[in-house]
Amino acid sequence: MSLIEGLPDAITLECLARLPYSLYRSLCLVSRSWRDAIQSQYLFKARINANSTEDLLCVSAFQPENLWQLYDPSTDVWMTLPPHPSTIKQLKRFGTACIGGNLFIIGGGSDGVDPNTGDRDGTLATNEVWSYDPVRCHWSPCAPMLAARTMFACCSFKGRIVVAGGLNNRHKAMTSAEAYDPELDIWVPIPNLCQAHNLGCSGLVVSGKVHVMHKGTPSMEVWDGGEHGWEIANCGWPEWPAVVAGEKVYFVSHGRVEEWGDGGRAPMKVVGQGPEPRGGGFGVGFIRGKLFVVGGWNISGMRRSNMNIELLADVDMLDLGEEELAWRRVAPMTRCRGTVVGCTSLRI
Repeated sequence: MSLIEGLPDAITLECLARLPYSLYRSLCLVSRSWRDAIQSQYLFKARINANSTEDLLCVSAFQPENLWQLYDPSTDVWMTLPPHPSTIKQLKRFGTACIGGNLFIIGGGSDGVDPNTGDRDGTLATNEVWSYDPVRCHWSPCAPMLAARTMFACCSFKGRIVVAGGLNNRHKAMTSAEAYDPELDIWVPIPNLCQAHNLGCSGLVVSGKVHVMHKGTPSMEVWDGGEHGWEIANCGWPEWPAVVAGEKVYFVSHGRVEEWGDGGRAPMKVVGQGPEPRGGGFGVGFIRGKLFVVGGWNISGMRRSNMNIELLADVDMLDLGEEELAWRRVAPMTRCRGTVVGCTSLRI
């Protein structure tokens, strides 16, 4: 039986591919055959071919623990995902990547403390990997990393997920690196980093190369995916939250936004002031020309006796395509608040 009587299923699928993601949950209720069609990988490929993909902002904050929300900038609406099924309490310092329309949560650790005894019951580092399918609304376990790690670099790179460095479950710095193939669900070793640092590292893909930035040092390592391995470089980038937009890298602090052009090699220029000040803990995302600053916290009161920590759900947006740049407040997160532990964009 066809999805729509009188129409070939291939034509119906092309029509479904042009509908907004916000309608898919309702359309899955039409019938089992409609649900199967919408949840198939063919639909995501059809959306790519039809240039109908949408970008959503994925955010997780320290409160409540292990909960993610998706933000749709076209509707200014937040959606809440089913709780992340990891058994690790207050998971943080993990890696995030988005490939094939799915969100991946990789590794990480916890500083969890038993509220009854005060004993530490956290996990320093894990190798577990989870993926979330936003159409099926379902989390799935994936093949674990070859090594448990936390505070590591993580990037989507040439159809794979690359992780490098970080700290192991004994809090020792690592140089090992590996890559994940989402179609085969396997991890394979790639060339080791040249250096290891006890403060961990982060990663960006700029100009078709993976850049691993070692915290607390001016150096970084660059890899183009070849067998010859990593090269040490120094771009002079600040240690601020950063996003990549084509050949430009944007760094966001409490007071300003810096743009580094030409793949991060061009001299820095200030393109705008920071959003409304936050005490810290905010996340930064980028969706189709728009920069987002999410969550964080503020402290009010100058003394311990009247000090108050305000956990923020606020979201500020800066449209970099406008002639006169100005931050605008958009819809706040509806469930998550406080220190942002994960922030990335998902194309679906």
